[in-house]
Amino acid sequence: MENTPSFSTRASCALSQRSSRSWWSNNKEEEEEENNKKKKNNKNKKRRGTKRLPAEVKLTCFPGGAGGFETVSRFCYSSNGRVPAAATMTMRPSDICVLHSSAHLLGVAGLLAQAEALLDGLFYWTWDDLLASLRTCEPFLPLADSSGLLPKLISSLLAKMSAHDAEELTAATPFPSSSPSSPDTPGSTASSSAAAAAAATKKAFLMAKEWWFDDLAANLPPAVVAKVLTAAGAYGADNRNLTLTRFLLHYLKSSAAAAAQRTTKHRQEYAGLADTAVHGVVLMGRAAFSAGPCSGC
Repeated sequence: MENTPSFSTRASCALSQRSSRSWWSNNKEEEEEENNKKKKNNKNKKRRGTKRLPAEVKLTCFPGGAGGFETVSRFCYSSNGRVPAAATMTMRPSDICVLHSSAHLLGVAGLLAQAEALLDGLFYWTWDDLLASLRTCEPFLPLADSSGLLPKLISSLLAKMSAHDAEELTAATPFPSSSPSSPDTPGSTASSSAAAAAAATKKAFLMAKEWWFDDLAANLPPAVVAKVLTAAGAYGADNRNLTLTRFLLHYLKSSAAAAAQRTTKHRQEYAGLADTAVHGVVLMGRAAFSAGPCSGC
């Protein structure tokens, strides 16, 4: 009985154990909280020390490059997939070409339909609009050709070029065959006068420039010029048109100044145009060029 602890002793031990457990629990919570703070600080330091690279999407050979992609994106994510009416009215012909080719590439039916609707008004486009559109097609010429855009533009261009010309650009130039009279035959003097007048007319014709020569030479790259000649049926060995031959001579002479900046691709394209010009000169023969060299071409 003497070794049995009293009630007060037992209560004191119980309170001591409870206090010890409470202290241990509080310390453990504080330690966990401190560890969590350290982890958060470490994460923040890592985030601050890591450089975030901007998100990039690289698209090669996209019509119009980054600007073309931005235009298509605005169409797809604004106005529920429809270009606003005001934007359609103010859209430039060069923008229409980019949108048409992009829509064909990506398969955006709504955009393609609206671009086609705007292209239906090609007849009302100005001469400068056509040249600007053809010039912007150069970086994606194969796509513009396969989508049907390039043939429409070239067809409208040829129509405007032929509107005020007596000679049809898509047909061979007719040259009547003539047999000079012998000096001993009667009427040789009249024949000589007629031949001289014809020679003077041919020379004036050869030296003359059509109104569109300078515009095409200044705006169209050789690849587009080759497409125009192909559409007219006058590229390579098929060239039998004197007006287009004169234009080629003028075009090659005008572009000779930039020969040093030509790439290998451009040299090949110019070589094809030069070959076309040679075929035109040879096929016209003495009947067209007997009056002398074409110094004004």
